[in-house]
Amino acid sequence: MPKAKKLPSGSWRCRVYKDGQSRSFTVKDPSINGRRQCESLAAEWLKSRPSVSGTVESAVNAYIQYKKKTASPTTIVGYESVRDHALKDLLDTDLSRLTNEQCQKWLNDRLVDHKVKSCKNAFAVLNAAYHYATGQRLTVNFPESEDIEYHTPTDEDVQRLIDVTAGTELGKAILLAAFGTLREGECSALRNEDINGNEITVRHSYGWDGEKYVLKKPKTVSSIRKITLPEEVIARLTANEDGRIVALNPRQINHKFSKIKKRIGVDFRFHDLRAYAASIRHYLGIPDVFILADGGWRTDVCLKRIYRRAMEDKRKEFSEKTNAHFSKLICHDICHETAEVP
Repeated sequence: MPKAKKLPSGSWRCRVYKDGQSRSFTVKDPSINGRRQCESLAAEWLKSRPSVSGTVESAVNAYIQYKKKTASPTTIVGYESVRDHALKDLLDTDLSRLTNEQCQKWLNDRLVDHKVKSCKNAFAVLNAAYHYATGQRLTVNFPESEDIEYHTPTDEDVQRLIDVTAGTELGKAILLAAFGTLREGECSALRNEDINGNEITVRHSYGWDGEKYVLKKPKTVSSIRKITLPEEVIARLTANEDGRIVALNPRQINHKFSKIKKRIGVDFRFHDLRAYAASIRHYLGIPDVFILADGGWRTDVCLKRIYRRAMEDKRKEFSEKTNAHFSKLICHDICHETAEVP
């Protein structure tokens, strides 16, 4: 029978352990009945908690099977890759023997030749699978993440891209991303019937299922959206024989974009064209609620991160305005001092 201890506050606390996991119960009643209630709660938990069985591999497999009901094919492929590569040294470990210390050692070894973000993603899968199997969480300490500097394209960058890719499939994808905020998979999935006048409807995306690209719903519910584009852009979005606007899959878009950006001397990802689209809207004074709707973002967290990556050409413009204002103040002081000199 678990034994409760009295806290300085007068409450009773009982901590119990099973299969390397702990659970704490607290009852505020300072009487003997409070102690009995606290010990009874702990005993019931021990009795109802099934023993943890199986290995890390079986837990991860069960979690992946569970997530297949709701996650995208691309996400599932990512989980399987983590299982087969990042977690391979832990797969044979019994769940009942898996400890935080063991996970910390695994993490420290992996951090030697892997980035912090990659390790965080791998541990997230491990922790989610462990929680799914046991109801408990694992805890490890990570070093601070590296700050990755992404460059937001400028008007000049986008203009150069449009000029060199005009009339190509990649050119249409660039227009959809830079002006319409579409992701690579959304560009690939857009069809002729998704265009009505100056309005396009994003309702599908292409995702990788481990063997091929498959048509699926967009990343989030908010990603299903309507976007109005200039007539000049719509005129360039001619459909192919199969009805697709861009006859490239996401991998082909990124591959061709990588070659083009090296050729013209720009340094940013295709995905950063979405940041350009959001930044321009923000610069023009469009309220965030409409920018969120156009880009299919659920919250403004991503937008705030994008805004912090201020576009260099716009930043220079604002800096010049600021310096001109300061110059007037200095000039006024100097002129005023000169006027007072006899």
